[in-house]
Amino acid sequence: MEELEKTALSNKEDVLPAMIVEISGFLNRFLYEGEDELIPLQLEIKIIEEFLDIHKLLAAGLKVIFLSAGMLNRTWCRRFCCCHF
Repeated sequence: MEELEKTALSNKEDVLPAMIVEISGFLNRFLYEGEDELIPLQLEIKIIEEFLDIHKLLAAGLKVIFLSAGMLNRTWCRRFCCCHF
């Protein structure tokens, strides 16, 4: 939230709306989806992608390559096993 405030104060009006949408989607997924201890790996990957999208907006020039493949709906993992905040 500090970064959102910094962005708002720095007059980056072109980035701010997109950042608010990304953070909103991320928090929604983080708080309300996958409330069970085990979640589909596909959902975990979606959360990671949204987290990275937020950071791409914050750090101009940040390049991230994140590839996922396979039967992600059939694989389950502990909630947020890949995201350490």
